[in-house]
Amino acid sequence: MIDFKGEANVNAVDVAGLAGGAGWVLNSNTLQLFGYDELGNELFSSAIIPLTTTMQDINVGFTGISFIELRSDRNVSWFPLDLLDVSPVPAPATPGLMALGLPGIASLRRRRQGWSR
Repeated sequence: MIDFKGEANVNAVDVAGLAGGAGWVLNSNTLQLFGYDELGNELFSSAIIPLTTTMQDINVGFTGISFIELRSDRNVSWFPLDLLDVSPVPAPATPGLMALGLPGIASLRRRRQGWSR
């Protein structure tokens, strides 16, 4: 499980199965992705993805998750992960705008009170 230390959007992942002969018994054949919120509640899950020997760009589209889990068809197995395309969820602008606006409102109020005396 990968912890993003806050909310993130997962756009895509590049994965593949490992090429090999009879000695490669620990390869994963399939992969499934799960996205969780900060409390561990499952928000998203992907379809089961069959892994091939070449990298595949999988569009994920998980938004506002805190954790992602990559679950393989085998408990102890291997698969290459080349790219995990993640972007942070922007913080809401409302608190910042309020913090900037309140001193301005207080200043206007003081000016008006000063003019009315």
